[in-house]
Amino acid sequence: MNDPVPPAAPAPRGMTRRALIAGLAVGGAGAAAVFSATGDSRHSSSLPGTCAARIATPVGAVPSDTDLIVRGTGTAAIQSAIDAAPDRGVVRLSSGTVHDVTTVELRDKDVVVAMQGATINTTVRDSYAFVQQHRRRLTIMGGTITGHGSGVRYSLSPDQHQSYDFVADSVTFSVEPTQTAIRLTGVREATISLCFFDSCIGVVINESVNTHVTTCQFRNCPTAVFGDGRSTGSAFDAGLMISNATMLGCGYGVRVAGWDWVTIINSMIDYCDRPVELTNVDGASITSSYLSNRDAAAGPFPVLQILSDEKLPGGPSQHIKISQSHIVGHVKQTPEKSIGVRLHDASWCSLTDSTIHFWRQYGVFATGACEGLRLHGNTIQPGPNAQDPVALEGAGDDATWIISENVLGAPVRNVLTALLRDNV
Repeated sequence: MNDPVPPAAPAPRGMTRRALIAGLAVGGAGAAAVFSATGDSRHSSSLPGTCAARIATPVGAVPSDTDLIVRGTGTAAIQSAIDAAPDRGVVRLSSGTVHDVTTVELRDKDVVVAMQGATINTTVRDSYAFVQQHRRRLTIMGGTITGHGSGVRYSLSPDQHQSYDFVADSVTFSVEPTQTAIRLTGVREATISLCFFDSCIGVVINESVNTHVTTCQFRNCPTAVFGDGRSTGSAFDAGLMISNATMLGCGYGVRVAGWDWVTIINSMIDYCDRPVELTNVDGASITSSYLSNRDAAAGPFPVLQILSDEKLPGGPSQHIKISQSHIVGHVKQTPEKSIGVRLHDASWCSLTDSTIHFWRQYGVFATGACEGLRLHGNTIQPGPNAQDPVALEGAGDDATWIISENVLGAPVRNVLTALLRDNV
């Protein structure tokens, strides 16, 4: 298993994560102003490939009007083309070619790697096909990365400037289950779209700000998406957006620890061991999504877990909102452990206008200090043949809770002083 690599430099002291996001989440003219003010010209908006038209033919590549077309196959051919490409150039792998690759080192320049129809076969376990240690933009498009090794890795120190470092578009990742498709450390504003992750560790990020995973599919992955702030406590463990994703049969669907601001919208996370697990997360929303679990050898686990762990960086989980979503329990082998939503020491959380169905023991199970919990407009119904089900199990100190206008298919238990109103 590939463990996250510690950052090369610590995050700036005195900067909170929320201040970081508030200060840097600007777009359009704002982004231009940042670059202008700092003299930063990274990732110019010039069209990629236009600089590659008139260059000498390098070993391992032949020029076309706009691209460098890799000649031959394998690590040396691709590396030669990468080395010869101009800044913002395009390196193209011909459709139908298969390349046995150890590691290709990306250089201090922006580059587009166009792989439509080509295959990268990684030959060394725990090595990455593409490695970038410069803060320069890689756009990788199409093709398949498979084999014994891993896919793409960035290893950078975190940075407070916007930089839009990485784009993966329409790439299939089908490496071994212990290998990682994409691992980003210290990256900013990455976008991963229309990619297919098959039976491998999908996307792992740490100290990476504002990562967007959209319209991707994950099949039977040990972990689909992991925001891993377990070892850093950094202000740069912030911003993870997952939209229009499909995750089926995974171990973890979305796993996030020690992070600020996560959003999951319009996504299907179905028949996973742990569909969503948020630990020490400050600020998250799950909207218009479908989450379901399954019987698991090591579990079972609740469909949705919102937890706090004092052993990990960051404070307790708080400010988490779930709305207009379906939370479905499929655990049958051990019904006494079947839980829809599990909260532990998670404050100021809300579940609204959602359905929590087919659990066998607890619809919502809260322990520890769960201040300010709000349940409104939900339908919380147990599955068939449930024995002594409980719609809501309280934490015992619930003066700040508001439980209103829910349809409850089982009793509320151990909720002492919360406001209960207009529940059916």
